[in-house]
Order: sequence, then C-alpha cells, then structure tokens
Amino acid sequence: MLRFVLPLCLLLAACGEPGVLDFRSPPPEAVWQQGPAGWVYGASPLDLWPSGFRNSEITRLPDRVMFGAGQGALDRNGRQVALLQGQRLRLLPNHEVTLFCGWSAAEETFLGAAAAHDLAGERCAAVATVYRSLGVPGRQLHHRLVPPQTAADGQAADGQAAEDAGRQSVRITVVPTAAGRRLPYREAEPLRNPMLGQRHGILLYYARYDDRQRLFLPEAVYFAWGSAELDANARALLNTFADWIHPDESFVLFLNCDQVAGERLADEAEKGLARDRCLAVRQFLIDRGLCAGRIVHGPGGRDLHEPFTQEYYRTEQSLGAWLDQSWTHKGEAAAELPCEEQPFSPYQSE
Repeated sequence: MLRFVLPLCLLLAACGEPGVLDFRSPPPEAVWQQGPAGWVYGASPLDLWPSGFRNSEITRLPDRVMFGAGQGALDRNGRQVALLQGQRLRLLPNHEVTLFCGWSAAEETFLGAAAAHDLAGERCAAVATVYRSLGVPGRQLHHRLVPPQTAADGQAADGQAAEDAGRQSVRITVVPTAAGRRLPYREAEPLRNPMLGQRHGILLYYARYDDRQRLFLPEAVYFAWGSAELDANARALLNTFADWIHPDESFVLFLNCDQVAGERLADEAEKGLARDRCLAVRQFLIDRGLCAGRIVHGPGGRDLHEPFTQEYYRTEQSLGAWLDQSWTHKGEAAAELPCEEQPFSPYQSE
C-alpha cells in the first residue's frame, strides 16, 4: 500500500555553556532474553547508554517489527525499524541475534496452517535481508517460527484480538555468544545514513546522528493513504526519538507534514490531512514527555524550511521522504520558546 511520510525537523537550540556530560540516568537494568542456546540475563544491547541529545539517557531501540495482516513484506515504517535495529547489530560481532517470527490465529484460520507458517518465514527473511544489507553477518542470525497461542479463558474479546494481532511480528533478542566463539572486534565502516529513504543514504553533516552509539536516529514516519493514524511501527520509531530527546529542554522540533492530491478531498485545499498527521505525531511526543511549547508544525510539506539540497526538493515533494534540519543559536527566537518539564511517560514496547 502506498504510504506517505511525515518528516521530523529538529532544530537544536544552544542551551548554556558546554561542559562535563551530566549522566542523569543509571545504566539499563538487566533483563532475561532467550538466545539460541537458552536464556541469558543481562542488559539488552538494544538499550543504548549513554545516549541521547545530551548523551545522558537511555535510548531504547524497538525489539520488534510489526506486519500487516497477511503481509510478509516490510512496509516503510517496518523497514525503518529494521534499519534502526540493523545499525546497532552490525556493531555487535560477538552477539547472537534470534528472530522470533510469528503469525496470528486469525491468519492461520484464513490462510491455513501451512501457508501461515510460510508467511512467518517470509517475515523472518524480510527483516534478515535488511540486517545483512547493513553488514550484519548471516552467521549471527538465528530464526525461530512462533505459532499463535490460545487465548486465556475469560480474556476480553478486544484484548484477545489485540494480542493476536501482536503476533504478526518479528521480535528479536540479542545475547552474547557462547564462550570460546568470540571474534576480534573490528571497527565497522561508517554508514551513510540509511534512514533517509529516497535520498539514497546521503550523509550530510546535519543528519541526526548519535556519535557515541554510532547510529542514525529516526528521520520520518509514514502513513497509509488517506490516514492520519500512527501504526505500531510508527509509534515504535517515535518512542525511540522521544527517548533520544527527553528530558533535554534545549530543542525545537518542526514537523513537516505531507499529503497529496486525492488523499482526502473534503478539506484538501486547507491541507487538513497534513495538519491531522502533524497533530497525531505532536500529541504522541507530548505524551512521551517532550515540551509542548517547542513542537511546531506547518502543516503543508516544506512551508517552514526548504531542504538544503535543492535537486531533491521537487522530486520528493509528493513522497515527502525528507528531513529539514539545521541549528539555532542562543538568542534566536527559536531558542526562546517556552519549555516546561513534562511528566515522563515510560517507554511502552509495541
């Protein structure tokens, strides 16, 4: 299905004098993870620390990629999640990655058990292909197909349906290799930004990059045709983005939102769908603790800031796969926008 993008434009406002990093957050807590040789207890490599805009917090990467009903191919948001995960995995040569690939009971009923089993295999292959494209060796990847489970007695119908749909996913665990199998660490070649969609990974100095963790953060989320609803993969990307920013108060975020002719005719002249997409993302980020006063939106594509590289402007206007990002300086209007500390909403795995 054709999907359209809502790019996120981050303008970072100078805040105070540079100094010693303030580590506000303790290291991530240890968790149990199921690896290829059994269960392992320890910090998940998907919880990045120190990380974030001030390198002082935990940035949690999504641990799963969701798929549409009956779909074995990645959509745009799903591919963005896999690219985010793959950037991290390529830096972990001494870890084993297990892909738990599932299908729902509804899919099994509709497709049949054999076809649903094959569908889960396609989902495994789609995610693994993205990882390998980033340089993750195939020897590190393990696959396990996970059948649906029967709902517990007394479970509400809506809860049962939501849990069943959640099995249309590829969930990953990342654990250290067994003793005696360690490989010498070799510095990975720097990536050109894989999160930029139609820009073909061009690395520019203003791209959103976590230099300590050596990976690029989410640049955009995508919407289904005519929709302003955030799907599970979009919410996972925005959760990671919110982790990276919060609780810093020296940011300004511009949301540049797109719609194309024919998506929603009722208020097309007013770019109503683009506005609603901006509002959906803005509200999500506010709920995650970002400052409401520093999240600004158009709507209407690039009405606020034009891209730096002009040859991409016209060809990508309809696709919207673009992030306009620059820096502001102390004393500029953007640096004076209000920012009160918001209650922090704990990360919720989708």
